[in-house]
Amino acid sequence: MKREIFISASIVLMIVLVAIAFRFRYDAVECNSEFESFKENATEEINRLIEENKRILDALNERENEIDALKKEYENLSSEYAELNRDAEEMLKTIDEYKREIEASMEWFEMNSNINMINDSFAREKLKGLLQSRCIEKNNDLCIINTGCIYLVNSEYFDVEYINDTSIYEEQDKLQSLDEFLMHRGGDCEDFSLFYRAELAFLIEKCGGREVVLDSWQPVEHEKRFWLDAGHNWYLRYADGMFLKGYKYPYVVCGMLYDSVNEEKGGHCMIALAKEEINGVDDIELLNGGVLIEPQDGRFVDYIGNKTILVADEEDFDAPYYIYEVIIDNDLLFFRDEWLGFALFDERLDSIKERFID
Repeated sequence: MKREIFISASIVLMIVLVAIAFRFRYDAVECNSEFESFKENATEEINRLIEENKRILDALNERENEIDALKKEYENLSSEYAELNRDAEEMLKTIDEYKREIEASMEWFEMNSNINMINDSFAREKLKGLLQSRCIEKNNDLCIINTGCIYLVNSEYFDVEYINDTSIYEEQDKLQSLDEFLMHRGGDCEDFSLFYRAELAFLIEKCGGREVVLDSWQPVEHEKRFWLDAGHNWYLRYADGMFLKGYKYPYVVCGMLYDSVNEEKGGHCMIALAKEEINGVDDIELLNGGVLIEPQDGRFVDYIGNKTILVADEEDFDAPYYIYEVIIDNDLLFFRDEWLGFALFDERLDSIKERFID
């Protein structure tokens, strides 16, 4: 009985062992399968990570290259910026130099706008005395200025005459100051005009608010006298007078004009008188309708806008007679595609300077 029980137990044990063995083998196979699956997944993940790492390294290298390029660009820009700063500083210095030259030119015109500015006190007082005693008459509310008388005073009492710049200076074209004009006893048409205008401005100032009347003259073919001075001591033959009222703002104008003294057309300057004051390029149209006076003899030449026009565009340079430069109290206005002047240049330089600073 015991042996049967033992055999039975042995059989059961063997069955259990076989079952365990089969179970272990099954678990081993399953574990091996899971391992192979894990290994395959791990390998794929490792490969993916390797590829991702390579991509990150490539991106990092690319970023480093970009950083190096940006550093070089920054260095170049810094160098260019420093160079631009130096250029800007030089430009600002140049602008300041131009501004000083412009302001000096404007001051020069202002200092030569009236004979009160003449430095030679003896010549100044003599000139003022002669002009006041011989060339101006005050009659109630009228102030009559004899334009030919100014020419008389200049020629008879100061011996001034037409002189080319090349006879005085090495430069072909130099505008003389009032003192230089007196010292050299004359000059070219620009010098005559500037000096005559300063005399006329002085006489108009002496009118003291009265209505200004210009007593000018024109040549005539018949016998006629035009008295040049208040005392009727000097006169022109074959000349008739004409009254011009309200023209009290004298300016120098230059252009392609008729020189009535030399009887030829060419580059010439003379006096223009307007009824309203011109302070800059914005007022240039106020010259239209003004009168033209020849400073070398004081005769009436024309009304601006008649035969002689004020340039407004390039086509006007084909006109017979035209004006392209105007000297006012403290500026020189000139036409170059548009009307420009020292004051306008000064404003534009200020604008450029502000942009550089900003």
